[in-house]
Amino acid sequence: MEMFRHLGLTLRLLRELRGQSQGQVAKEAGISKSQLSKYENGRLPKLETLERLLESLGVEYFQFFYTLYLVDRRSANLERLSVKTDSSGAKSDRDDDDRLLADLRAEQSVLLPAFLEGGRSQSLEHGFKKIFDDLLGVYRMVFEELLLSRRART
Repeated sequence: MEMFRHLGLTLRLLRELRGQSQGQVAKEAGISKSQLSKYENGRLPKLETLERLLESLGVEYFQFFYTLYLVDRRSANLERLSVKTDSSGAKSDRDDDDRLLADLRAEQSVLLPAFLEGGRSQSLEHGFKKIFDDLLGVYRMVFEELLLSRRART
């Protein structure tokens, strides 16, 4: 799936930013090191496994998916700037990922938000919970308004 093209790269980046080895993260998540390597190289984990991986990395869901978004956006920008090809003229996904990862590491302070460096932030979590609660309230009001308007018409 194109939507999760950089999921593994994002896991790897977050693991490296945390200074953890594949063995440490895999052990804490209850999977093998080779399985984690497969995930970091593009295989999609089950949701339960992803949840355990994020927990072992000390990364909240929002942090992970926002980082994934930043990695995807940076990749798109790099692809627009230059098309990388191997000697035969064919595009190499592995070279793309390596270049993207090197670019992200070089500019991590600019590209990645500070909350990724320090782990979990209670105030950030509280802020986003408030935002999501407010959004759910708005959706509920809109839904109720739609129901009332339909009842009024009948």
